[in-house]
Amino acid sequence: MKCYYLVLLSAVSLWNTVESQREEKGITISKYPFMVQVNSKDKRVCEGSIISAQWILTAASCIKRINERDLSIRYGTLIGGRGGFTVPVVKKINHPEYNRTTMENDVALLKIRKVLNFAHNKKPIKLAKRGLPLEEGANVTVVGWGIDQADKGPSNNLDAVDIATVSNTECIKSNETEELPEGLLCAGELDENGNICFKGEGGGPVIVEEIQVGIVSKKYCNSFMFVSVGNPKIRNFISENAQA
Repeated sequence: MKCYYLVLLSAVSLWNTVESQREEKGITISKYPFMVQVNSKDKRVCEGSIISAQWILTAASCIKRINERDLSIRYGTLIGGRGGFTVPVVKKINHPEYNRTTMENDVALLKIRKVLNFAHNKKPIKLAKRGLPLEEGANVTVVGWGIDQADKGPSNNLDAVDIATVSNTECIKSNETEELPEGLLCAGELDENGNICFKGEGGGPVIVEEIQVGIVSKKYCNSFMFVSVGNPKIRNFISENAQA
């Protein structure tokens, strides 16, 4: 009995320590109530954001090959794989023109079984208006569980990082491609070799002043691309299917 009691105390202590560290950085569930973990058979595969009472916005590249019956959403928690609440996905909609090679139109919508009653730990994020431009060097915030430990696997603690968008020319150079598909932008830090280095998970939101302007798409240490939510093709897809 004492052994179990000590284990319980240790778990509670660890949880409180993690919560304290998040709060010191301003990472609270009240600040990011729209963040969700997208799971396949209870294993996190990517991230997403609440955009309405029954719809989650994420990247098609995360869930393209996963049967919707195996998908669920965890929300209302800062800890990866623990806490909060889980709800099954009942419908998955990938953008009909998603291209897995170029990552063009890398966006998907997930409808959950439960209608959420919004509270401090579960609220939708506002989406960028159709046609909203992002200039080179614009500061954006990326929130997710894969930021701190991309080399070792996704982090278990929700975190946020502020970075700047880079020019299409720099993005093309870093990705060793001839052109950047419509609706894709780049952000990250250039290393001494001119490569973009960013750590993060796919499907999570890219934010400017509490408005979601993008969805994390392709992410490697030398590449971080995101889909522009304000792109007309992306925005129309969201509005027509999720009324958001």
